[in-house]
Order: sequence, then structure tokens, then C-alpha cells
Amino acid sequence: MAITHGRIINRWWVVSRLFLLCGAIIGLALRFYFVKPFPISFHYWLHAHSHTLLLGWIDNALLLLLYRKCFPTISRVEKICIGLLQIGVAGMLVSFPFQGYGPVAIAFSSLHLIVSDVLAGLIWIRIKAFSTVHAFAEKFVLLVRLAVAFQFLCTLGPLMLGYLSAKAGGAYALQHTAFYQLSLFYYLHFLYNGVFFYLLLALWLPLVRVKNFHLYAMAAGTVLTFAHAVLYVHEWWLWSWLAVMGSAMQLGVWLIWVKQDLQNFKQSLGWMLMAAMTLKFILQIAGSFPPLSHLVITQRFWLMAYLHFLFLGIYTPFIWVMAGVQRKFFSYGLYYLLWLSTEGLLLTPYLLRKTHLAPEVWYACIFAAYAGLVVLLIGITYRLRVGKNGQ
Repeated sequence: MAITHGRIINRWWVVSRLFLLCGAIIGLALRFYFVKPFPISFHYWLHAHSHTLLLGWIDNALLLLLYRKCFPTISRVEKICIGLLQIGVAGMLVSFPFQGYGPVAIAFSSLHLIVSDVLAGLIWIRIKAFSTVHAFAEKFVLLVRLAVAFQFLCTLGPLMLGYLSAKAGGAYALQHTAFYQLSLFYYLHFLYNGVFFYLLLALWLPLVRVKNFHLYAMAAGTVLTFAHAVLYVHEWWLWSWLAVMGSAMQLGVWLIWVKQDLQNFKQSLGWMLMAAMTLKFILQIAGSFPPLSHLVITQRFWLMAYLHFLFLGIYTPFIWVMAGVQRKFFSYGLYYLLWLSTEGLLLTPYLLRKTHLAPEVWYACIFAAYAGLVVLLIGITYRLRVGKNGQ
């Protein structure tokens, strides 16, 4: 039995914003930890922060926008799946701070992973009907199905981790091994460079002149750029060149799309978001070669800067645009200014390593910038209303 989705979409959006609020506050607390340490298990809370924002905010919001655009009804099975996804994220939010990858957190993360695959399978089936009533929808369907395929693909990472943990006598025995790191990176790479990215393209990309060949080339680039994650645990020239090939393919396709529809890109995304997306592909190429790849490996704040670049500089503003936020100069411009400030502050310890910059001063500056960024992040997001017919 199908249910009209207006009320479900609104509740889903409220829950997504609550997870954003929780994840952002935890992130701000972790920044304050460097200013004045307090008695917490930092890495446990870091897991709670990352999982809540990735799965509770970005994954939720992108799926919500997809359902709002494509499906006038939600089946009871889908409604149950959506509810279980929220339970999974809430369980991880509560359990990660106290036990890390312990039994309870693993149970909730496994629940979320399994239900995500079930919901992805339902989307794969239902999205076909969309192509019969909308022009150019065959490419839209292809992009959504690519996102679904990457969802199934990223599931293999935790499954492999479970298998390796069982053989090693538990996850804790594997935590400092290359296989453990690769399993996590595999999941994360195909989640945010696969599932999230192709949902983004499906929701926004002008499809009039997009060729299937370009879409498959972009997807092949996503597979090849997993070599970046391999470089993190094993630096070798072959991984660098595979990463270069994949990154160059993606940059080439992206530039073709921009050249074909520059005005449409500028109007729908805005200059900042379009520039951030272009920079993403350029950074992928640059990060394929030493010494930059080595810096990302050895300087944790550089890796953090790149991840925040993706999630705070691309995915979150994209969600705002698709949800109907007006790009007002003050709030939107100030957000990007603070975001760029935090990115710069994360890079400064290495760039200014020969100066006498006191760590306490740097930590205080980055906390202040993040505090302003979090206020704007929450303020802009809470102004939005995502319902059946938009705002």
C-alpha cells in the first residue's frame, strides 16, 4: 500500500536537520578539545561526528530530495526502511562515543548498511517508471542507478572488514593493519565519491546534451580514483598513475559539461559551488603525485581539510540549492568566507612550520572560525522547508 509522501518528507527533513545539529555540535566540541583538552575518548567521538553527518545529514538529505523529485508516493516497505535508517544513525550517535567500534555500534551500523541496500534496490526498481513520463529521463535513471550500484559496491568494504575481523579474532586486532584501513577507505570512497556524487549529478545535472559515454567515463573515473585510498596505505607509482587516469577522465568530462552549458551551470549552482566542484577534480589530479599525496598521508589536518572541502564546501551547499535556499550575499557569502578560513587554518601548521606560531593560538583561531561556520551552517539549513512541492 502506497502513502502520499508530504508528511513523511517533512518529518524526514526534520530528523535530518537534527542529525546535522548533533554532528555539528560534536565537531565543534572536538575543535575545542585542542584548545583545552577535556576527558573524552577523542576518536570515539570523532566516529560519532563523522557517521552522524555523513549518514544522518548528507545521505538523508540527498535521498529525501530524490524522493521529493521522483516519487509521488512512498510504499509501506520504504517507509519502514526510512525509519530504520534513522534508528541506525541514532544508535551510532549514542553508542560510538562510549565504545567506538564496539558490539552495539557495529550492530547499528550493520542495520543501517543492510537497510540502505534494501532501499537502494527498491529505488532501482521504482526509478524505471520515471523515464516513461519525463523527457531526457533515461539519463537521469542511469545516474540514479549508478548511485545505487555504488551503494551495493561500497557495502563490500564493511563485509570484508567483518570477514577479516572474524579471522583475526575481533576488530580491535585489525585496527592498525593495512587491510582494516583499506576496508574503511573502500566504503568511504564509494559512498561519498560514488553514491553521494551520482545522486548529486542526477538531481542537478542539465541532461539535454549529456552523452551516455560521458556518464560511463565519469563512473570509470570513480572506480580508478579508489587508487587514492590505496596510496594512503601503500605508496607505489602504479596507484599514482591509476589515480591520475581516473581524475583526468573526470576532470575532462566535467569541463565538457561546463563548456556545453556554462550559463545553466552558473544559474543553477552559482559561481562558488561550480568553482568548488572544478577544484575537486583538479585536487584529485594533484593529490595523485608525491609530494602532495604524501602530505595528505602524513598530515592529518590536510586530510581533514579535504573531507571538509567535500562535505561543507560542495555537498551541503548543493543540498541548500536543491532545497530552494536563496543565495543571499550576506549569509551565503559569509558561510563561504568562514569555510575558506577554516580550510586555510587546517593547512597552516605545515605551511608555516618554520615560523613561531604558537599551537594554542592556532587552535583558538580554528575553533573561533568553526564556531561561526557552525552557526551559519545550522542557521541557513533551519530556514529551509522541504515538502512535497518544494519549500
